[in-house]
Amino acid sequence: MALDGLPAKEALRLTAALGHRCHAIKIHDLFDKVGSRIAHDLSKSGTRVLVDAKLHDIPKTVANRALAIVNHGASPVTVHASGGVPMMKAIVDLSQSAHTGQSEAGAAYTADC
Repeated sequence: MALDGLPAKEALRLTAALGHRCHAIKIHDLFDKVGSRIAHDLSKSGTRVLVDAKLHDIPKTVANRALAIVNHGASPVTVHASGGVPMMKAIVDLSQSAHTGQSEAGAAYTADC
């Protein structure tokens, strides 16, 4: 369920009422307007929160940003594939080491970002 263009109060109300019927809810501008706490608040309903961040930057910057968003309750996070394989791989590598506590090379993929 896309919550684009809604105020936080309405997004929270809709998620509480309908979130259990959805695979995930998607936010974009709400994350930008309200801040990262909205992902955490929306995830309390038990529904997955997809932050449509459309990340695109150097690999380490995108990986750090994606991990920060996931740590606030969102999963998954969107990235622009035009950033290339190294950028997308950096996200996977950082999420593996952060979520498993193992080294990047030896970790099994466990995160959704």
